[in-house]
Amino acid sequence: MEFDCPVVDATRLEQVLRHHFGATEVRVAVRAVTSDKLLSGPPRWEPNPGTGAHTMLEIVRERGVVRWRDIKHVRNSRAALELLLMDGHLVRVSHGLFRDGSRPLDAEIAVKQREPYFRGQLGTRQQTIYDALAKPATAAELRQREGVSRQAVDQILKKLMKSGLIRRLPTPGESSEWVYAQSGKRTLDVLVDREPKIGSLEKATLRLIPPVGGARRAALVERLGQSTHSALKRLVAKGLVEKAGTPKRQLIRLTQKGLTHSAYDLEGEHLPGNDVSAALKPEQVRLLLALDALGPARALDISAAAGVRSKRAPSAGQYLQRLRMSGYIVQERPMPGRAPIYRLTKQGTTAIAAAKLAGKAMSPNKARRAVERDAADRAQQAASRHYSSPGQGRTPEILALLESGPLTSREIQDQLSNPFKFYRSVGLAASDLQKRGWVRCIGSGDHAAKRWELTSAGLDWLEARRAQHEVQQIDLAPSEAHHP
Repeated sequence: MEFDCPVVDATRLEQVLRHHFGATEVRVAVRAVTSDKLLSGPPRWEPNPGTGAHTMLEIVRERGVVRWRDIKHVRNSRAALELLLMDGHLVRVSHGLFRDGSRPLDAEIAVKQREPYFRGQLGTRQQTIYDALAKPATAAELRQREGVSRQAVDQILKKLMKSGLIRRLPTPGESSEWVYAQSGKRTLDVLVDREPKIGSLEKATLRLIPPVGGARRAALVERLGQSTHSALKRLVAKGLVEKAGTPKRQLIRLTQKGLTHSAYDLEGEHLPGNDVSAALKPEQVRLLLALDALGPARALDISAAAGVRSKRAPSAGQYLQRLRMSGYIVQERPMPGRAPIYRLTKQGTTAIAAAKLAGKAMSPNKARRAVERDAADRAQQAASRHYSSPGQGRTPEILALLESGPLTSREIQDQLSNPFKFYRSVGLAASDLQKRGWVRCIGSGDHAAKRWELTSAGLDWLEARRAQHEVQQIDLAPSEAHHP
């Protein structure tokens, strides 16, 4: 269809073609413009005041989204609705749901659009249950709060859920119950606003925990029995308490949710409070203080600054691994093949702050000096390790015996002042000396027995040993090498 006119309202033309001529698709194209000024169309039509269309449009603009039941009382409602839909003042969202066509689709309107059509008004009891769910609750709590029977509550909840006005959510620690809330609330808000339901043993456990610090897990079990372990597990799942410390010295602390729970009594009887550092052994506290003073450091430096040596049982490495598994420190590997670096976590910083309040602290300068002394000691040990004894203290004597000439393992065993308990140990000690290059093996096989001969490196080591340890040297002349 072609039109020759100065002004064309494309929107109005499309509506006329669709509603009066049954057109399914309309495309408008301008082939030529003969006017000097191109107009977008005439002003948008507005209904006259006092008419049903004007009243209906005012209701929709005030609310944003309305249902048919809210505007059907208007005079000539159906004719006014068709007219407003045709002119674009209203937009049909779904069956029986309309919105203002001049407003953008904001979040509030989108939420209302997702609500399915609910036929009929809510009854008095249904409205009461719906209003009560402004605070999330379970079906059992609704029965106790509103005084409604179980069957009635279940029927009302099913009807409200079917209409989309409410929803149900599972809560942590209460897998057997559902929590109901109004549809407009976010999931996180529902779970935060919800006060968990706890049993009698959980209430008794919660009331014993002090508001400041925490209670030892062993003390709670001693007071209430072995069932406290399962009660604590449920309280942790519901977010009322949290665990701190290592598994063997665990501390139970209240969270903000547990402190504000209706079952908790601030004025009641509590167990003695302990800080976070009380959940750790003294060696672990010293390791944390040393790490705080040094900053990110290796396990060797941390144990040196803390004064925790590997000779203790358990060693410093085991203490550090327990702290890492408990969340006090983290382990980082800067490069493959390098020693790992340890850093404090937020939980570790909290434990250090508690230890400092208790009067435990470590100076950074003192920690660095301890690390420097330990490094110097290790360097001295490494320098003297060259003169260590692989043969359980018999190396100098074995090398002195070999100064007279090559000997077999049996001859060495017979001439030692303190012989080995087993004959094979002589061969093992000689093999270790051979790896160091101090002796070498001459002959092998069935016809010739193995003989051990002193090398120049072994002779140099023996002379250095005698020069360094004059008191402990074994001065054996070649003629006196054989002991009767």
